[in-house]
Amino acid sequence: MRRASTVALSVLLALTAAAAVPIVQGASTPMTPGTDETFTCPTTLTLTPIARNEVTLSCATVSPTPSASPVAPTPTAAPTATASPAPTPVRTPTPTPLPTPAPGALLFEADPAKGLTQFCFQHSVRPITVVTVGGRTAYRTEIRDGELIYGTERSELANGPGACAKHRFRSGDETWTLVPIYLDPAFPAMTSWGLVTQWKVPSGGSPPSQIAIDSGGFEILGVASESPRKQIRLMPAERGVWLNFLVHHKWSTDPAVGFVEVFVNGVQRMPRTFMRTMDNATDEMFLSVGMYRDTSNTGTAVVNIGKVRVGTTRAVVEGP
Repeated sequence: MRRASTVALSVLLALTAAAAVPIVQGASTPMTPGTDETFTCPTTLTLTPIARNEVTLSCATVSPTPSASPVAPTPTAAPTATASPAPTPVRTPTPTPLPTPAPGALLFEADPAKGLTQFCFQHSVRPITVVTVGGRTAYRTEIRDGELIYGTERSELANGPGACAKHRFRSGDETWTLVPIYLDPAFPAMTSWGLVTQWKVPSGGSPPSQIAIDSGGFEILGVASESPRKQIRLMPAERGVWLNFLVHHKWSTDPAVGFVEVFVNGVQRMPRTFMRTMDNATDEMFLSVGMYRDTSNTGTAVVNIGKVRVGTTRAVVEGP
C-alpha cells in the first residue's frame, strides 16, 4: 500500500474563476482563485501546468488490492476417538452357602434287624421274635387269652419302668416318634380298649399319651386327669398293611403349650391339637410299643412293630 500524498497550494495569482470541484482520482481539478486549498490524494499526486495561470492536479488511480478471499479455516480434524479399554469385569463374589440346617438329633432307635436288645425290657408271656412281614423286618408281639403279665394281657418292648439309660420324655421337650405298625390279617375284632404305643410314666397308671385301638379303629388319648379326656379318632384299624405312625409332641402340663399332631403314611390324620400332654412337670416318661389290651377282648392278637425312632425333627426320624 502507498501512503496518501497531501499538497497545500497558495494560489496568489489572479486566476480565471472556476468553480470548486472535488478531486476525483484520475481526473483534473481546476483550482479556485484566491484560496488556500488542501487536497489529499491516497495515491501519487501529479501537478501539470496547462496554461500561464492554470495547473491540473491528477491523482493516479490505483486499483484497490483485492481483499484476499477469506481463507477457509482448515477444518479441525475430529478428535480421533480413543478406544476405551474394555472394562475389567467385576468378579461377583461367590456367596458363602448357608449352612445346611442340622437334620435334628436322633434320640432313640430300635431296629429289628439289629436284634431285641435295643429296648431295655420285654413285658410278654410269649417271647417276642424278629420276623419278616410285609417286606420288612419287624418285632412280632403276640397275646393269647388268659396269658397275664402284671395282671393284664400284654406283649411289649419298653424302656421302663425301671432303670434304663434310653431316652426319657421331659417337660419342655418337642419330639417326633415314628412307630410302624402291622396288624396281622387275622387280628381279632376289638370289643374293648387296647393300646399299641404308650408314652408312660414309671409310677404307673394310665399313660398321658397313647395310640389306642378299639372297635372304631385307631385313636389318640390324652391325659386321664383331664375331664373329659381328649379322644381323637385317627383312622380305621387296617389289617395286613404297614401303617407308619408319626406322632409329634410338645410335652407340657399347660394345655396352651402342649400339643399332639399325627401323620400316618405321610397323611395328616390329626392336626396340631393343643392339650395337656403331661400330668406332672417332673415326670420323665418312657416309650413302650406292642400289644396291651383289656382282658374282655378275646382271640389271639399279633401286632408287628417296625423300626422305631425318636428324634427332635421329622426329618431325622423319617431319614434313612
